[in-house]
This record gives sequence, structure tokens and C-alpha cells, in this order.
Amino acid sequence: MKFLICLCVLLILSGCSYSAFEDSLRGNLNEAQDRIEEMITPDSDENKQETEIVNGVEVNVDKPEKEKNEDIIFKSVGESFSGYELYKYSSTITEDIGTKGLVYTLNSVRVYDSFYEADLGDTAHLCDNPVELENNRFILLDMKAEYTAPSEDKTEVIASVTDLEAKNIIGVKRNGNNEERLKNMSPYVAYFSHAVTEAGGELDPNHQKFSYIIKDGETFEFKIGIIAGKEFVDNKDVYLAVNYVPKEGTEYIDGYKYKYFILFPEAE
Repeated sequence: MKFLICLCVLLILSGCSYSAFEDSLRGNLNEAQDRIEEMITPDSDENKQETEIVNGVEVNVDKPEKEKNEDIIFKSVGESFSGYELYKYSSTITEDIGTKGLVYTLNSVRVYDSFYEADLGDTAHLCDNPVELENNRFILLDMKAEYTAPSEDKTEVIASVTDLEAKNIIGVKRNGNNEERLKNMSPYVAYFSHAVTEAGGELDPNHQKFSYIIKDGETFEFKIGIIAGKEFVDNKDVYLAVNYVPKEGTEYIDGYKYKYFILFPEAE
């Protein structure tokens, strides 16, 4: 009781109202909370998830394990990667990814301020959100796929550009509301020049939209586009991964490492 009386007297003598005292206390608590959040790094155990925007809805997703540079093979414009790899789950189940006999080559890279600046017309892309398309950078990659049949029964195959994924290594801290996050998206492939959009052909637009048919000895020229936030592009932190498989729980065969095309020479 004496403590409460003393507290009241102090408040009266200082000329502070209860409202001002409450505001001050709330401010101190908010400042302390901000300091605690700053102490939690992206790789800490307390922060295993991050918020992403999926079809305009904010959801929590597991963070991918951060790759170390020694786990990555880097190649640049004019160089090639195999479009096929073997790997194991739990050291017992062997799986493959990609198309055996396929080789991808990066021909050129061009960066635009937005998807609309690329002036690709009414073409198929994964994103229909105008905020993303207008406010993020758009990276257009000119590529080719070459196929050599590994056996006589594989002279014609259906391959898919979904084996090519946009990745970043460093990352940025993205704050703000949903719309602000939409203006600074993590890199992702959002465009394929030969996307299957009409039914009635050899490929199904509902299930094979980003697939293509290639025959033994053929070269398939195509373009893919990556949407990435300005900060990612400014940091030169956008790469194209081939046959990406998350490391966790995976054992690679023949010393497999991540295969990343460098899109910005300055990043080497």
C-alpha cells in the first residue's frame, strides 16, 4: 500500500498523467521486443519458418537449408550442365531427377525493371498478380536444351523446365505488410516461352504446361523468366539451379553438388 501511495505521489509531482505513463511503458516494451527480434538470426532454431505470399495469401513455409559455396558448382553464360542426376533418400531409396541425356546451356541474360518492360505480350506466366509483375525485376534467360538418347527406346522424350529453379544464397530481410512483400519477392521462375496453353496437342496444358518434346540429336531453344525483388537483383543474389534437390535427408551419388548458373558475372 505504501508503495502505491508513493507511486501516485511521484506521478503527481512529475506532472505526468496516467495515460502518458502507460504510453511510455508501452513504448519501452515495444523497443525491448524489437531488440529481441533483432537478436534472432535467420539460421537460429527459433526461426525455422518464414512468411511467403502464395496466390495473394500470406502463409508460413519451412526455410530451405542454406547452401554453402563449397557445395555448389558455378557456371556462367556459354557453359552447360547435365539435366539429370541421381540421389538417395535415407541411403536406401535411389531416385532420379531430370532427363537422362539432356544438357542445358545458358546463352544470355537480360534484366528488366519489370515483367511488363520485357514486352512479351500475352504469354503464359505463373503469376497473375499485377503488383508482383510491375514492382519486381524480371530476368529473361535465353537457353537451349540438347538431347542425346541414352538408349534406342529413348529417341524421343518429354522433358520439363521445372527442373530449372531460381535460387538465392544470401537473402534479404523482408519486412512490411503483404503488399510490400509482394514488391520484393524471393526469386522464382515465372515464365516459359513455349508453355503449353491449348488442349488437343501432344501435351496436356493442365499437367504438362511447362514441358516440351525433344528428339535424339535435337536442340530446343527457349526462354525462361525469373521474377525477383529489387534487393535480390541489386545484391546479384539470383541464380538458376539445375536439378535442385533439398540437401536435408538426401545422400548424393558420385559426389553430386548443387548446379547453379551465375546470372550476374559480378557474383563470381
